[in-house]
Amino acid sequence: MAEARSGTQQPSLTLQAGLNVTPLVDFARATRRSLVRNSFRIRNRVRDNLWPLSAWYLSMLLLVVSALLIEEKHCPTVLATGFTYVQNFLQLDNERDDVVHFSRPAQVALCAVVCGIATLLALALVRQTALKCLLTWKGWLYQDPGRKRGNIALLMWGLAVRLFTGPTPSLYSFQRCLPRLPVPQLSATIVRFLDSMRPLLSKTEYEELQVEAHKFEKEKGVQLQRILWLKSWWASNYVSDWWEQYVYLMGRSSIAHNSNYYALDQWQYIPTPKRSARAAGVIWLIGNFYDQLEHEELKPLCIQNLIPLCMEQYRRALATTRIPGREIDQLKHVDKAKHVVIFYKGSYYRLDLYDKHRHRLSPRQLQYQIQEIVQAVDETGEDDHTSNGSVAALTGAERVVWHEARQTMLQNPLNKKSLEEIETAVIFVSLNEESPATLSQRCSIAFHGDGRNIWYDKSLCMSAYANGRISFNVEHSWGDAPVVGHIMEATFPSEYTMAVYTPDGDCAERCESDRVPWHKRMEQLKKPSKLSWKLSPDVQRTILDCRGTLTSAMDESMFEMFVFELFGKKFITRTAKCSPDSFVQMVLQAAYYRDSGKFVLTYEAAMTRLFRNGRTETIRSVTDQSCQTIRAMESDQFTAKEKHRLLVEACKVHQTVSRDAMSGTGIDRHLFALYVVCKGLGQESDFLKKALSYPWTLSTSQQPMSQLTKPNFCIDDPVVQPQIPLGGGFMAVADDGYGVSYQVVSSNRLQFHVSSAKRSARKTDASRMAAHIRQVLLDWKAILEEATADTE
Repeated sequence: MAEARSGTQQPSLTLQAGLNVTPLVDFARATRRSLVRNSFRIRNRVRDNLWPLSAWYLSMLLLVVSALLIEEKHCPTVLATGFTYVQNFLQLDNERDDVVHFSRPAQVALCAVVCGIATLLALALVRQTALKCLLTWKGWLYQDPGRKRGNIALLMWGLAVRLFTGPTPSLYSFQRCLPRLPVPQLSATIVRFLDSMRPLLSKTEYEELQVEAHKFEKEKGVQLQRILWLKSWWASNYVSDWWEQYVYLMGRSSIAHNSNYYALDQWQYIPTPKRSARAAGVIWLIGNFYDQLEHEELKPLCIQNLIPLCMEQYRRALATTRIPGREIDQLKHVDKAKHVVIFYKGSYYRLDLYDKHRHRLSPRQLQYQIQEIVQAVDETGEDDHTSNGSVAALTGAERVVWHEARQTMLQNPLNKKSLEEIETAVIFVSLNEESPATLSQRCSIAFHGDGRNIWYDKSLCMSAYANGRISFNVEHSWGDAPVVGHIMEATFPSEYTMAVYTPDGDCAERCESDRVPWHKRMEQLKKPSKLSWKLSPDVQRTILDCRGTLTSAMDESMFEMFVFELFGKKFITRTAKCSPDSFVQMVLQAAYYRDSGKFVLTYEAAMTRLFRNGRTETIRSVTDQSCQTIRAMESDQFTAKEKHRLLVEACKVHQTVSRDAMSGTGIDRHLFALYVVCKGLGQESDFLKKALSYPWTLSTSQQPMSQLTKPNFCIDDPVVQPQIPLGGGFMAVADDGYGVSYQVVSSNRLQFHVSSAKRSARKTDASRMAAHIRQVLLDWKAILEEATADTE
């Protein structure tokens, strides 16, 4: 820096031999980048606050107001009065001697700016309020799809939403227009809760629960409900902050098995068998998605291209890390992250996504950098299985154990720097030696890894395998699976549509920097830097113990995944005449009934992103009608037509329960929030404790498809179908239960991920449950075809 400063002694800068002004240039560039970045953020914030209006409206208002003020004779009385008020407020009266005098044109210009901005803010507030009022109505959810076109009231409502929406919304434009999640009526929640428990309890148990519920409703529930109602008025969402804090961040058990979930790439199609090329291509595409998030260029998701969803979760989808604490964890998010961390054979490397001139690396450049890392590690001939190569195992430990180990590690500057590099990376990437062949193997490895190659705290960990496969491991506290599904839909099909790879399997040239000579590109690249550790003996022992615990948990868990192609959405909607999600839920309940001979409390996740900062609600899928349908299915005393009729009735009830959950009148988040208020007041409620302690033996979740609008992602396009990812799964919540995630992919494809937690218990078996699901699907197909044939 001393040499750089010496170059600024004279007004006309003369560079001399040996003079180095790089620090000064870097400072200027950094200042410029900071100003540009902050200007974009301010612009986006102003745009989002004014939306659905824009700067074009302000320009028009200024022109109109200026023209009216110049033509005093034709100026409306209201505007003339406003002009006088602004004159007095800004002290523009030329007749006064104690103020600065302005000419008439200057007065008009200043008044036009003030009046124009005030009018614009007022109009923006009116449109936002009107749109929020329109979106508060959730009656459209309950409309029969076959009758929507003839419903005049629904059409008028949709037209009003379209009118107040305005053109070209940005990623977060709708946030101020989304309504708050309403607090359901306590009496209604109690009724729904009791209805959901009636099929699962004996008559005596149900009557006892009924007495406790009504007692709570009349006594403690009144005060708790009032406090919750007050919170709903000042908080953007009355439950989401508590849900994130108490359910996720305060959990002290391992997140590797109790919180995280996994996602897989395509089924049979592999874009390239070269691991380095595949990893580079996906990193590049995720980098594109991250840039769109940072610049708010991503379009917000809307149901039927009309009804907006909350996009708040996207802020922390990438470059986010969960930091362990003694009592509660924290989420650390980095704006404009510039690198990823690569893990290979126990070694950690920082890989910059930008070159020395701040240009993003192309896929081909990324591939070269990854190959350099692989070569550097392979040349040593070592695969570090020691504690230094297994630091990531700490992230799968109990949170207090990881917190204490991290605090010890931070005392060494070397460890602190390495942890900072990992925690500020866009994603964590693991280059694995395995080549999983079967779908179940892919699920298991994606969820567990080998105990050392997944940084479970990262919002998104990517694993690239020796055969070119890709999987993700996702930390759950920052957001929910649909966001990751969106990233996958934006990434994997783009590998094909953007021709990321050449016919020989290497990455293609995707930017102008690839057209410059190779040696020039090499000069621009930043060499990957290796991260090092200096661990104390206590931390080393902790790491090895954590890895052993993770390995034992891997041996206990089971995963089974299959793709069903005999029918799909078309058969379910046209032949079965049911909602696809409701139909699959009946299938899962029947499969579990065959597996265990009983009905159990079943969890299904529903989104509440129709509301601001909404996350999920629970759909209690087991109902009196579903139990009756499954018993009839297993009996020979009912005809196919009778079974079909019962199925349709059960699916309609399930649809109503699902719509209640999505529209803010669910059960479990309300009870959870009441419990939090109760504990906050230092009180105890036997009813709430009992209601929230029933185990979710069967935990299920549907993964959404086709979140991207045409022509970017059309699920029925024969070119796109091979690019469809396989979705993902999670570990069973109960040791004696199952976890099932599924996708209704297309007209002829369903996908199921099944997991069980305790192999040694022998009560559950993921393979057995998957076989039951497959057989129930076949049985319903035969029943429905017979019922349809009888009708014809």
